[in-house]
Amino acid sequence: LSHDRFGLTGVAIVKARVIMFGGGYSFTLGQYSPVVDIYQVDSGTWTSASPFSVAHDSLSSAASGNIAAFAGGVAIDNN
Repeated sequence: LSHDRFGLTGVAIVKARVIMFGGGYSFTLGQYSPVVDIYQVDSGTWTSASPFSVAHDSLSSAASGNIAAFAGGVAIDNN
C-alpha cells in the first residue's frame, strides 16, 4: 500500500489478476484517505488509480468480470 491504513476495503479482479484497496484512515498521515491502490499480482508491483473525490472509511467493494465497484461507507472531509 502507498501508506498505512485501517478501515479500508479490498477487492480482487480475478481475470485481470489485480487486487484493489481503497479508503481508510492513516495514522501516519493523521487523516482519512481517498487513495485507491492497485496490486498487480503477476509483477508484484503497486500502482495508484484515480483517488476518490472524497476520503472514505468503512467502504464496501465488489467485482464482476473486469469491473470493480466501491460504495457506501462514510465520506470524510479532512479539512
